[in-house]
Amino acid sequence: MDIKTILKTSVAAGALFAFAAPVSDAEAGNITNANSKATVSIGGRIHRALASIDDGVHDEFFNTDGTTGDSEMWLSGSGALTESITVKATLRWDIAKNEATCNFGSTTGESACADAGNADKYENIAFVHKSMGTLTLGDVEPGADGTMDARYVSAMFNDGAAAARATNITSGTGTFQGAISDHHAKIDPGSSANKIRWDSPSFNGLTIGADYRQDGGGSVGVKYAGKMGGMDFKAGAGYDNENNTALVGGHIALKHASGFNIAYNYGKKHARDASDGGAGASGAADDPSWWRLIGGYQATMNSFGQTDIHLEYAESDTHAQDGNEAEVIRIGITQSLDSIGAKMGLDYARIEFSDAAATDFNDIDAVVFETTFNF
Repeated sequence: MDIKTILKTSVAAGALFAFAAPVSDAEAGNITNANSKATVSIGGRIHRALASIDDGVHDEFFNTDGTTGDSEMWLSGSGALTESITVKATLRWDIAKNEATCNFGSTTGESACADAGNADKYENIAFVHKSMGTLTLGDVEPGADGTMDARYVSAMFNDGAAAARATNITSGTGTFQGAISDHHAKIDPGSSANKIRWDSPSFNGLTIGADYRQDGGGSVGVKYAGKMGGMDFKAGAGYDNENNTALVGGHIALKHASGFNIAYNYGKKHARDASDGGAGASGAADDPSWWRLIGGYQATMNSFGQTDIHLEYAESDTHAQDGNEAEVIRIGITQSLDSIGAKMGLDYARIEFSDAAATDFNDIDAVVFETTFNF
């Protein structure tokens, strides 16, 4: 064998060995955070919905984004400051979406969808003490969040009227009469103002949340979760005040071991108008209120995960303008997909409207299939 043959054989063997050798993680490449003393995680959620909507005059099928759950991304980090204190940080935002907001238009009745851009959601730093609770600085939900809006049964979206998305209301003659939001809205604190928020640790199931906002407003909420008569029980009450508008309300819910559960939510808004020294327009809306009754059943009916069936009825009174009212009837089923951390659901909602002028409004019917995937 000559030297050329030996060289060729050696080169070929070396190349084969290089391809066959195992590659370490460092050689393969990975993502590392700049601060090696902090733990960092990244996540996201995609919502997609198929919605069939009929406003009594127009009907359309939409393939669009989530109903009340937006597709989003988030980054979070945490690190131990002391044995008792952990510092956490969160960045969370809605991502831009194609054809996100769909409706029938406000004048023509032609179906149309508009894109949605990136939008900030949360940005905050929290100091978590093992025995003194959590102090959060930044953009975060109010301390009273969830006190007027709570349930046991799971649903793909929270407010039943949201099934109709941005659809406008029509009269019996087919004339547009405004938006659903002129007659109905769920009442629960959800301000986006920057806050200082404190959350207590749990005292035998009792928790307290409170916040003070950049604009001078604030809220306080009290929640309890435990047992009553052998059943799971939870209740809450909250007060929120911002920009001359006060919210007050609460919830109560029971869940039997069989999976049957029921919840009642209530919220009332008092917007100070010119008649009582506030900045609002006189006579705009006289203390609008909202309540909801939710019945549900939860069980493991298949290998995918928990199945939730819900039936609810909600009413809004004097919303946006004196005399405006709405009733929402909703039934739906949600299926968890535990093996991939996802879920999907099918809902039907019917929204009925009325006002002080006894206008003949068309009802809105919506059927929505929605799926969400976390990663």
